[in-house]
Amino acid sequence: QTKIVVEFFINCDQHQRVCGGADGRAGPKTKMSFLNTARRMVGKLPTPIFGTVELASSYVWRKASATPKFAGWAAPGVFGVLWFVWPAVDDEFKISIGMLKDPEAEKKAKEEAEEAAAALKEAAEGLKAVAEAAAAKAVEPEPEAEPEPEPEPEPEPEPEPEPEPTPEPEPEPTPEPEPEPTPEPEPE
Repeated sequence: QTKIVVEFFINCDQHQRVCGGADGRAGPKTKMSFLNTARRMVGKLPTPIFGTVELASSYVWRKASATPKFAGWAAPGVFGVLWFVWPAVDDEFKISIGMLKDPEAEKKAKEEAEEAAAALKEAAEGLKAVAEAAAAKAVEPEPEAEPEPEPEPEPEPEPEPEPEPTPEPEPEPTPEPEPEPTPEPEPE
């Protein structure tokens, strides 16, 4: 493998000298000759059965070019292969691709339906029992409850003694003004 890589780089170096020069400028044939060099290098890679990639690709190309001659035999060939292979295919695979119905799935679905029906029946019975209990409670008169004893009144707090009023000092009597003497009328 290292030999192939080294050859690739050597060929690339020779390619630059011939087509593009060492200064890095590519000539008009650079891409084409580079692709040819790469194709030759990849063609030498090893592959199983055929030996190299080049031999494998040429074999596949020759067989593919002959395919149109046998296109009419495609459908009979598929049916012939299935005729022999289909009986050997396991039922689990046929069920997984939807070709057969799963008999166990039908049993499971039936069991789940029965379980759901049983759970629904239990729920209905529970609701019926609750409804009957509520109806019975509504019909029964409630026992008279003993009257609740009135709470004892809290003792009123004793009133605070009112402070004794202090006597107001009596105002001193003001002297009454003396009446002014009235003049006597003079006789006429």
